[in-house]
Amino acid sequence: MPTSHDDNLADAAIGQGLVSKGDVDAALAEIKYAESIGATVTLDVVLVKQGFVSREQADDLLSEIAQRRTLKKVGKFELIEEIGHGAMGTVYKARQAVMNRLVALKVLSPRVAKNKSSVGRFIKEARAVAKLSHANIIQGYDVGQADGHYYFAMEYVDGESLGQRLGREGKIGEPEALDIVEQICRALIHAQASAKIVHRDIKPDNIMLATNGTAKLADLGLAGAVGEVGGVAIGTPRFISPEQAEGRHDIDARSDIYSLGATLFNIVTGVPPFTGATPKQVALKHITEELPDPRSIDPELSAGIGRLITMMMTKPREQRYQTAEELLEDVRLVREGLPPRRALKLGPPEPSQQRAAARSRRKSTPLVLPVIAVLALLAGAAAFVLTREPGEPPDQTNNASRQEVEAQKAFEEAKKFESWNPDAVGEAIGKYNAVYTSYHGTSWGQKAKERARQLLTRNKTAEIKLEEVKKAARELAANKRFGPAIEKLESYPHSLRFGRWKRGIEDEIKKTKSQLASSFRQIKQEAEKEARRQRYRDAMKTARRALIFEDEAATRWVKDRTPEYERRLKQQQASARHARAVRSFNIARTSVVKLELKRDYAGAGAVCDRYLKKYSQDRPEEALELKAEVSAAQEICKKAIAALRRTTGQTVLIRAKGVLLEGTLRKVSEATFTIETSITAITRKLIDIDPGDLLNLAGVTGDGPATAQRRAQFFLATGEPAKAQRALAKLDDEELLGKWKARIEKRKTLLNSIRNARSR
Repeated sequence: MPTSHDDNLADAAIGQGLVSKGDVDAALAEIKYAESIGATVTLDVVLVKQGFVSREQADDLLSEIAQRRTLKKVGKFELIEEIGHGAMGTVYKARQAVMNRLVALKVLSPRVAKNKSSVGRFIKEARAVAKLSHANIIQGYDVGQADGHYYFAMEYVDGESLGQRLGREGKIGEPEALDIVEQICRALIHAQASAKIVHRDIKPDNIMLATNGTAKLADLGLAGAVGEVGGVAIGTPRFISPEQAEGRHDIDARSDIYSLGATLFNIVTGVPPFTGATPKQVALKHITEELPDPRSIDPELSAGIGRLITMMMTKPREQRYQTAEELLEDVRLVREGLPPRRALKLGPPEPSQQRAAARSRRKSTPLVLPVIAVLALLAGAAAFVLTREPGEPPDQTNNASRQEVEAQKAFEEAKKFESWNPDAVGEAIGKYNAVYTSYHGTSWGQKAKERARQLLTRNKTAEIKLEEVKKAARELAANKRFGPAIEKLESYPHSLRFGRWKRGIEDEIKKTKSQLASSFRQIKQEAEKEARRQRYRDAMKTARRALIFEDEAATRWVKDRTPEYERRLKQQQASARHARAVRSFNIARTSVVKLELKRDYAGAGAVCDRYLKKYSQDRPEEALELKAEVSAAQEICKKAIAALRRTTGQTVLIRAKGVLLEGTLRKVSEATFTIETSITAITRKLIDIDPGDLLNLAGVTGDGPATAQRRAQFFLATGEPAKAQRALAKLDDEELLGKWKARIEKRKTLLNSIRNARSR
């Protein structure tokens, strides 16, 4: 199959007028045949082999294509995208960084740049055009050379070319067509008055239509100036003037008027004035064949516009409008529904005039065409008549039969083109219209007209449906509902996916998917950023925003990701709760120990109860252990005080704050006790009694493991960790002993902390 590289080469060759579409089709057919027998061949090799182009021309085309693919910057201009290319080079949408503005940058092709005289004229004419300033002329900004490329920077127009619009719509209504021609007339008047510039390549592709309706003439003065060589026909064959096709040197403003007439013919009928198998044949018809009546193609056109086009395209330039000012006067009259004043003397040629003109042409140009098809009006209806060679008897029956055969062949060629090129609908319409133009008096001509109408209707249906689907999809996308938006776009009927509408729906789907991907990527990045900050609740909220997309992949990601964020959130919450519990326990334990040192076991027990009530699930072992310690100490103290009260009046030996007191116990109150010695009575606080004595009073004595642990526990409660450690000296359970040692060390640390705080 032909590659995209072959397609680019074909477009370039056709655009430069080196080959016709038929030539390319023939070459592509040979490529397909070569593939069928296992051979590999490229389009440039076939075109050279068949004699359509020279090897040098093919190499120039390939070099230009390579330049168009790789070129990203020319001097101070950054290339954004290609917007057109032709015989002279390629036009890019570019940004002029210094001025911060968009421009249309025309870059000469390597082929043209080889010719120094052509480059010199290019720069000279471009500078002349840059001096022009008119609303209907593309403004020139700058011309020069940079990075090995010659360029011309022009005003960038937000819109499309007239050629692009005709390719989409087929033709344009008479009022708007006249408005476009009127604007181009004003452009030609200004170009002539300001710089004596002749365009020499007026055609639909060189007329830009801005979005506000302004028509602007592009490439003013360049096409003719660059390519002008004596004796060579310069211009676009379908719109070239006879004098340009003959290669004359004395080209003037009347040539532009002819080309503008051919453009107007194309605008209102949907087909060019002349068609042919090759560019040379088309150019030759501008010299030799009579102009078809545009009203024979579209009977709804006014008589005024028919006369206007006829005078604009009169072959002898002396009989045309001599200036754009004259043309402008008649254009304005026709727009107002009045007959064109200067064109009144002209009308559709009578059959006898046609035959006389044909005989005259055969005498003056015997080597041009042996048989010429001319258009005649018979009784108000258009019909084709073939001129006869001298002495040839008329044979109307054979002529009609011949017309039918030729029309059928032309129709089948157009149909074959449509079948092989389903996306080239505009060209197919043009081919069917060309068949109708040439053979409208035949049944096949009528079939061609009907098929063109069907394709135009399908074009219009496709355009309306595309705009409808795009509007609905964009409203959904504006609300971030990308999934339904893409579904809406993909519902666009496959039967309407051809040509620019196929590209349009594919581009819109691609754009919407890109918006979805961008928005989805942003949400994922935001969610992950929140997660890295351990803000998992915010991460879940951010992730769930993707659900509005109603996209399967986004929804699946949310369902997969939010449980992970939720798990981390729970872990974080548990960790935070545990940390709070630890801080609270440390505070509570410090308070408990301080109260224990004061022997306020009731207060210490209350603190333990409050902690356990609030944090029953956190640090329960240590908290319960502390509670048990307080309860045991409180119980031992109660028993010890009770035992002490029972010994009132008896001689006792009690140690208080390290001092051994011996005497008769006289009194035991709630907080103090009194001992009468041989010298005096001594009163001390109950909390001053040595913990060991309290244990003995409470009856906690002996060497068993349980007793040892009770004694150690009480020593800790009374702030005596060293005694607690000695109490456990005979404990032989290593695991249990290890736990107690750890507990004693913690208590030592806490007591030191409390003492240090007091000292500060």
